[in-house]
Amino acid sequence: MLRTLAGLDDWLRGLGVPVQQADRMHHAIRMLERAERAFLEPRNGAPPESSKSDYVFGLTEAVELHDVFLAFRNHPPEQLRDRLTRALSGPPRPEEETAKSRDGRNVMFELALGAEWMLCGADVELVEPDLLLKMPDRSYLVACKRPEYEHSIRAAIRSAASQLRSALSSAPNNYFGLIAISLSRVLNQGNAYFSGDYNQLSELLNSLMDEHRLKWRTTEFHARNIAVLFIRQQIGVADCFD
Repeated sequence: MLRTLAGLDDWLRGLGVPVQQADRMHHAIRMLERAERAFLEPRNGAPPESSKSDYVFGLTEAVELHDVFLAFRNHPPEQLRDRLTRALSGPPRPEEETAKSRDGRNVMFELALGAEWMLCGADVELVEPDLLLKMPDRSYLVACKRPEYEHSIRAAIRSAASQLRSALSSAPNNYFGLIAISLSRVLNQGNAYFSGDYNQLSELLNSLMDEHRLKWRTTEFHARNIAVLFIRQQIGVADCFD
C-alpha cells in the first residue's frame, strides 16, 4: 500500500488538487508508515496507548485512500478535481468531526463506494447525484448520504430520493436509482471501533433497517428507484430492500 501511495502527491498535483502534508489523508499515510515500523520493529513501532484510536482509524482511512487511488488514478480529471479537494478536508480524527467539517468524509464515502465497485470490474462515473454505475444493458444512478445521527436517517433517505426523482425524470428508461446510506457515523462517532464478526455487524445493520423501514416507506420514490442500501464503510457490509 505504501509503495502504491508513493505516487499520490504527484497524481493530486496533476489533477490540480492542493497537496498539504497536514491534511487528513497524509495523516492516514503516516499511520500506515507507523504500522509498517511496528511490523518490522515490534518493540519500537507500536503506538502508545493514548493514540490507539488515532492509529486504528488512520489505518482504515488509509485503506480507503489506497482503493480510491487505485480505482480512479486514470479517471477524467474534471470529474475528480473538486471531489478530491473536498474529500481531503476535515479533521484527521473522526472524533473531532463537527457539522461544519463533515464534508470531507461524506465525499470520501462516495469515492470509496465507487472505488470498491471499480476494483471489482465495474464501470463507474462521478456524475450527479453522486455516482453512475454502468452495466451492459442498464445503468444505476446512485445518491450517497452519510447521516450523523440515527434520527437523521429518514431525512437522508428523503433527500436522496428527491435527488433521484429529478435525475431519473430526464434519464433514459434503462437507468435506475439506488440510495446508499453510510451508517459509519451513526454507529460510531469516532471514539470506538467495532470488534465483532461479519454476521454480528450484518445483524446490527438489518436491525436498524427493520426499525426504520416503515418510516421511509412514506417517502416519494421515483418508480425506477429500486433499492436503499445500508452500508458500514471499511467493512464491506451492505443490506438492501427492493
